[in-house]
Amino acid sequence: MGQVVRICHKLPESCVTRERMSPEAPLAVWTPLVERLRHDYPDLVIVQTVSPVRHLRDGAHGNALSKASLLLFAEALCERFPTTCFYFPSYELLLDELRDYRFYAEDMVHPSPLAQRLVAEHFAPWMLDDEAQTDCRRRTACTESFVIVHCTPRSRRIVSVWRHSGGA
Repeated sequence: MGQVVRICHKLPESCVTRERMSPEAPLAVWTPLVERLRHDYPDLVIVQTVSPVRHLRDGAHGNALSKASLLLFAEALCERFPTTCFYFPSYELLLDELRDYRFYAEDMVHPSPLAQRLVAEHFAPWMLDDEAQTDCRRRTACTESFVIVHCTPRSRRIVSVWRHSGGA
C-alpha cells in the first residue's frame, strides 16, 4: 500500500488507487537520480519522449492532462540539466505531423508500422551523426521493423540495434 507503480493495468483494479501526479513529483525523484548518474557518467545523454500511444481509460481529456503533465516534467528536467537531458518529440510528430488515421494501427490507439518508421526517420538525424545514420540504415535495410538505437553518449555512434516488430 502507498507505493507508486507503473503499468497499473497489470494489477487487479482493487489493488490500485489512480491519481494524477503533478510534474513536480517525478522531478523530485529524477533530480537526484540524474545528479548521481552525471557524477558517475559525465558524458551521459538522457533522451526523453512522451509516448504517442493514447491511454483513453480516463477519456480523451484525461489522456491530454496526463500527457501535459509528462511534457511539463520533461521540459523541467531539460531545463534543470540542459547538457544532459533532451526531449525528442515523438508525441508531437504523431499528433501534429502524422495526424491522419492511416498512421494508427487497427486499434486506433497505437502508431502503425508506417508511423513508427517515420518517427524513427525523424529520430535518426536528430540523435545520430552522418556515419552512425549510415550504419543504422545498413543494419536495418532488410526490415520494416521499428528500430531502437543504442548509442555511445560521447560520439553518438551506434553500439547496437534492436528490432521491435510487435505492438507498443
